[in-house]
Amino acid sequence: QSLTMVAAVGGVILFVSALAFLTVVVATWLAGRRIEPPAFEFAVPLEPVTTTGVWDRFGLWTIVAVVLVAIAYVYPLYTLLTHPRYGSPPFQPF
Repeated sequence: QSLTMVAAVGGVILFVSALAFLTVVVATWLAGRRIEPPAFEFAVPLEPVTTTGVWDRFGLWTIVAVVLVAIAYVYPLYTLLTHPRYGSPPFQPF
């Protein structure tokens, strides 16, 4: 029963914090200061730009990101899905 009380207190804290967050969001949306966004200032290149660099290609960075995500997730998911059963016996409440 003590863990049920701890879970209830945690739920109340979570609900109050979510309510406070939504209050701030709505109040900012309705009564926020209206200011003019500053103008963007761009640097002027010293020499004329003739070609785009490899660092400016969005497709290259997309491929790099997909490869890194695959490296990070393929092996753990493979080992998780190939286990015949979980490491501990199942919990039986009754």
